[in-house]
Amino acid sequence: MSYDLQIYSAQGLSAEELRGLLTSTGLSVEDSSGPSTEAWTVVRGAKRKYSFTLALPVSIEPEDVPGEVTGAALDVSYFYELLVEGSSATEVPHAVRFGRCLAEATNGVLLDQQNDKIWSRRKLRQVPRVDSGVVSTVEVRWYVRTADEVGTAADAWLKLVRRHLPEALPRRYGTFEPLGHKLEEDGPDAFVRFVREADNTVFFKGTKPVTDGSLVAGPTCAGTMQAHDLTLLADPLAEVPWRTSFRRLFVEFAESVDAVLATAEVVRNVHWSGRSLGYDGNTERATYVAPRGNWEGLPPYPVWWAWFGHEYTQLVREHLPADQVEVRGTGLFHWRSDAPADRDSLKAQLQPHREEPRGRLFRRKQDRPSATWLPAELLATEDRSDPNLYNPLLIRAQVRPASLS
Repeated sequence: MSYDLQIYSAQGLSAEELRGLLTSTGLSVEDSSGPSTEAWTVVRGAKRKYSFTLALPVSIEPEDVPGEVTGAALDVSYFYELLVEGSSATEVPHAVRFGRCLAEATNGVLLDQQNDKIWSRRKLRQVPRVDSGVVSTVEVRWYVRTADEVGTAADAWLKLVRRHLPEALPRRYGTFEPLGHKLEEDGPDAFVRFVREADNTVFFKGTKPVTDGSLVAGPTCAGTMQAHDLTLLADPLAEVPWRTSFRRLFVEFAESVDAVLATAEVVRNVHWSGRSLGYDGNTERATYVAPRGNWEGLPPYPVWWAWFGHEYTQLVREHLPADQVEVRGTGLFHWRSDAPADRDSLKAQLQPHREEPRGRLFRRKQDRPSATWLPAELLATEDRSDPNLYNPLLIRAQVRPASLS
């Protein structure tokens, strides 16, 4: 007989810390278990009776974390295992008790392999409270070609949000309000089939900090580009564990759908009721750079996060700070700050990309070129000649990849 317990946690204890935790619970390590061994034999009592075997912590990738664990804990990075071997059934309670102590000490959860039950001292995916009122959100767009296979996006979405951000699962979904389908009742295959067969955008509701999102379902316009969307409350993303989970989803979904561009930007002056979002004339607007399906260029202002597909990587890489860039295959992930930052904060940090030639004089201060987050010729610009337009027309960037023209 054997009894297997697993601990998934955010922290990896050193050998000294692990020994101290064992001692504090009345346990110790058999003398033959040296510091270089991968597993320790744990004993208890004056007679040093065998209790269980403890595998030392190893780092673990998100794709190796069971879905039920991801749904209960944030930022799982380490894995421990306790095994009661042989016929020592009387030692199971001692192993369970230490497993719970270890889970609590490392901000993790205990998974009982015999019954698949999860234990933790407290809720580890507790979303920070966001009071009702005027708030900021993070608006996310993954821009893709209209010819891309829509079923692939739906499959990838379910797989990746379960792995990284279960709050983005489509709790309710449909092509119009009220959203009449439920993932829990219909199942994942029905959701993928629904997206594949829909003739319009599929909208869905998430769980805080995710409010809602959408997946494009076939060409919704006559152009060549469209976008998958997601909206989250910004305040919870100030916490590193939530931001880490969201970042993994942002990048990996961009890779999965071969996004030309993906953006995550802070939008201010959104009304939050405690359950849903509302917008008015004071709400900031996130510029959509593919109106009517036509690719107009990169956003005219800096965004918090950006993913550049292979079409843009060579055009932008040398213009981005090296310490804010991560190359991923043929794509590139760029962040402009750690915590979410709005466009005005990001604009204030900008420096001109090129120095002006020596000897050139500017008669007026306003003649000097303004700093942009990328070379101006790559950026779409807004035509603000009509102040009454909430969505001003975009002026196409001077330079765009040939494949997007």
